[in-house]
Amino acid sequence: MKSSKALVVSLLVNILALGALAALGLRSPETESDPAPASAPPAPAPREKPQSEPAPETPAVTEAFHWSQVESEDYREYVANLRRIGCPEQTIRDIITADIGNLYTGRHAEILAANRTETPYWKPRKSASRSGSSISAKLKELTNERRQLLQQILGDPPPKPSVTAAAASASSRYSYIAPEKRSDLSSVIGKYTTLEREVLTAANGRLQPEDREKITQLRTEKRNELSQLLSPTEMTDWLARHHSSARRLREDLIAFQPSENEFKQIVSLQSGFEDQFGTYVSSTDKEKLNRSVAAKREMEAELQSILGEQRFQEYKLSQDYKYRELYRLSERHELPPNTVATVWEIKQAAENQAAEIRRDTAMSAEQQNQLSATIQQEAQKAVQDALGREVYESYTKQTAGSWLDRLNRGDAREQLERLRKMQELMKR
Repeated sequence: MKSSKALVVSLLVNILALGALAALGLRSPETESDPAPASAPPAPAPREKPQSEPAPETPAVTEAFHWSQVESEDYREYVANLRRIGCPEQTIRDIITADIGNLYTGRHAEILAANRTETPYWKPRKSASRSGSSISAKLKELTNERRQLLQQILGDPPPKPSVTAAAASASSRYSYIAPEKRSDLSSVIGKYTTLEREVLTAANGRLQPEDREKITQLRTEKRNELSQLLSPTEMTDWLARHHSSARRLREDLIAFQPSENEFKQIVSLQSGFEDQFGTYVSSTDKEKLNRSVAAKREMEAELQSILGEQRFQEYKLSQDYKYRELYRLSERHELPPNTVATVWEIKQAAENQAAEIRRDTAMSAEQQNQLSATIQQEAQKAVQDALGREVYESYTKQTAGSWLDRLNRGDAREQLERLRKMQELMKR
């Protein structure tokens, strides 16, 4: 039952042996007048001594210790047995805390595993906030249950989670990494997390270019150190699960619906780019900006080679914010699978027609406005038919649906005149 057996069995044997020897040495005939406990073994028979010289006294042989003498399925009885054999109180506390900690670590891992089963790590979680809250509530309930159990057994508030429990949690978190590497992996990640936090704290939330450069350098060093520790496969797996770019890409690729292998490939390339250049490059640093643009082209060319032309174009489309929002809206309302493609085709056709009208200088401003209004009305009707009235109203209130309003923007000269008048009013 108890995972702590191997840790304390030698200690208990020593305590028993020392206790027995001390009892034999300190006992006198006067002290033996009290009746012996029923469980005490009978005294050994005296040995005959030779006439010539006295035989040296030999200590009594104590009965071999067995864990079953103290082990019990009832934790209260288990604690009582440990105290009866003289086990130090702090040792008892360590044994019970570690044993119960290991028990609850397994249940903790089961909750997380159940969530991973529902949502693969490369996919965004549906209703993430509700799902996350539910999981957090279960874990909090489990923690409270563990603390209450320890308090009932030990009689006072339990200590903080032990290092053993933390190590078990890390083992569950990095189950895809070779066991002998997990401790070193946690150490490397912890070290660079602390170093990045120090930079952020010193910057007081206002990162300057030199601060961003420090963070970029730290992430490059972290990536190099992890590459030396992990195999190529383990490194790819770690990036896909824990790199900051992976967390963002799970949401950004929602409309792309990548396979596990596609997600790993995209994260591997994107994380390398971000570790080198960060997520933001200042326009004032022309040299770095030019290098980042060139690196971005190389990354996309490599990704196109990996995904193939069709999937690469689907990937590029999924990076359009308005397309992603339309996809999320369709998914949230459980619309037919082809709805997103239908609305997007309507959008592209309507925008192309409106642009051609504005470029036609042979038309008067009035003619352009009339035709643009007609295109707008037709597009609005087609999109409403595709989405349904309720979803359409929600769509037009979002940024993703703002293109419908811009189809009929009026004559460009009229817009410039309105802008000029507005600027004059602001000056007054």
